Amino acid sequence: MKSKLLLVLIIIALVFSFSFIPACKAQTTETTAATETTAATETTAATETTAAAETTAAEITEPVTINFFHHRAEDATTFTKLISMFEEQNPNITVDMNIGSTNEVEYYTVLKARLLGGGQVDVFFAHPGTNLNMLDASGYCYDFSNESFISNYSDVALKMAESADGRLRGMVPAYNAYCHIYNKGIFEKYNLKVPSTYEEFISVCDTLNENGIIPLAIGIADPVADVLFETILGSLEPEPELNPYKFLEEGAIKYSDEPFKTMFLVLKDMADHNVFQKDAAGTTYDASLALFAQEKAAMVATGTWSLGGIKEQNPEIRQGIIIQPTPDVEPVYQFIPSLAICINAKSDKISAALKFVEFLSTKEAATIYSLETLQNVTIKGVEVDQPELSEVNNIINNTKGIPSINMVEIYSETYPITVGIADAIISGNLSVDEAIAKGQAQMDEVLANK
Repeated sequence: MKSKLLLVLIIIALVFSFSFIPACKAQTTETTAATETTAATETTAATETTAAAETTAAEITEPVTINFFHHRAEDATTFTKLISMFEEQNPNITVDMNIGSTNEVEYYTVLKARLLGGGQVDVFFAHPGTNLNMLDASGYCYDFSNESFISNYSDVALKMAESADGRLRGMVPAYNAYCHIYNKGIFEKYNLKVPSTYEEFISVCDTLNENGIIPLAIGIADPVADVLFETILGSLEPEPELNPYKFLEEGAIKYSDEPFKTMFLVLKDMADHNVFQKDAAGTTYDASLALFAQEKAAMVATGTWSLGGIKEQNPEIRQGIIIQPTPDVEPVYQFIPSLAICINAKSDKISAALKFVEFLSTKEAATIYSLETLQNVTIKGVEVDQPELSEVNNIINNTKGIPSINMVEIYSETYPITVGIADAIISGNLSVDEAIAKGQAQMDEVLANK
């Protein structure tokens, strides 16, 4: 098992580069959760979706509008440019883009409601793992296996959205890494070096606090806060098959066991050194990015996917990347496929949707996306020279990397409890032991109801 896993990781490291999540015209933003949808009955197996499949999508001779739904609001400007190019090349196709909530829980609630309720969604984004599996099991993921344009992607990218039986449920063009993005100008102003140990990290944070700068912005009010928790957990347990979340949900370990106990103690120490902004628990992910873009914070807990969005908010900012150090262990970064581009298999506009996804998979579109969002792309033949991308490559080439826990599966029941424990510790409302005991009681209830 370990030898096979090692081989996979070596292969990924060799071909690893960042891809893109292309886009189109931004119109409306859906931020409210969907109404109850549980009354609708989901199919338990994916329906056959290849009836309309062709190695090349049929020519569209009559006007048609397709709906593209996702939650990448930070890429709206680039999406607008790409959709305009696509529509110019395909005058009979109009793409209507709706941007959902950046909160992943809300996004999937709305997406699922629209699919179940018959609301038109032709192309959508889904994270590989539980969410993609759930949508596929309900028959909503078109199989791209026979499409000619999939050869534009690296083999590793294609593997990320494959089902157990070999169906290609989506195109996964992007890999990202969890990290802190830091402001190079602020670091230079206070003669700070990029920390490689936990002690150095705390020293940097102490200096920033002395000068009235928030050391690390974090949005604990949203699930994205788990990027910090997972980075610490990954450094403490760098063997991907020893997934602590999986063991927790199986009842094999408790929050009071390792590596969770040490992670919570590290968070407590970070809070004691005022590493986070005030009211971190009430700060949304978008608000944490804004604190950094406005140069009120020297670092922000996020991932490499945020480089372009931050640059759009502040074109003058110079960004670097830090992997959160953990006491007494080697820093480890976690990489993850960002999103899969999917087509609703129940759509009556599959040919037009295929045309759109085919365009998003071209070298031309990928180059524009990479330049404007500062993501390395794995669409073959794309080469972009940008300082931020050099930073990403430096991390990849010189730091140990492992697949994210999210790369294995998203444990939706465990995450809210973990974030709740961290929230109580960071806010100072409970001691570490009290917060763990409260969280474990919630976890025990989840296990008892399984």
